[in-house]
Amino acid sequence: MNDYDPDYKPISALGYIGFQILYALPVIGLICVIIFSLVPRNQNVKNFARAQLIVWIIAMILVIVGTSFAVLSGITLDDLIEAYSHSSSVQNV
Repeated sequence: MNDYDPDYKPISALGYIGFQILYALPVIGLICVIIFSLVPRNQNVKNFARAQLIVWIIAMILVIVGTSFAVLSGITLDDLIEAYSHSSSVQNV
């Protein structure tokens, strides 16, 4: 009845949740994402790992661009905290 080709066998919802939890682990997750995006025979696992890797790369690029912008424009962490605390106190009035 479930004679799927092993290369394209579907992953259950619980499987995707498990992969997300595994990928969320700091160092182990990164290693697993890289391995799973290159090694597994199952195309669904491979594509999911590649999608996760692409999202991480995009996030890293955005962090680098944002940090570079903040450093080049002279914004410090104290400035951000002060601006946030000021905007929070204005909203509570």
